[in-house]
Amino acid sequence: MGAGLGAGLGAGTGALLSMDDEMREDKVMMVEALTSGDVNKLVESKLQNAKEDGFFDGILTEIYGVIKLCVIGCALWFVVPMIYSHWRARKTEKKWNQT
Repeated sequence: MGAGLGAGLGAGTGALLSMDDEMREDKVMMVEALTSGDVNKLVESKLQNAKEDGFFDGILTEIYGVIKLCVIGCALWFVVPMIYSHWRARKTEKKWNQT
């Protein structure tokens, strides 16, 4: 358990080093609250994140994700049969030319 905790804190520290200052301060406060067991600081941190990000930003991010998946699905819906038909036609043409 100690190794997992150490690995998690090490990974968290590495992630903190790559963030900007505002996010870093929030994450540092969250790690300190986790290590000391302070629930109020954790709740305060989550509320601060919710105030900064906002409700509609989160909803729009999810909607954009669904739209991206739909576009990828439609592209595959059209492209895969075209590729298969082309491959099948070439195979059939080779077979006809051999006989």
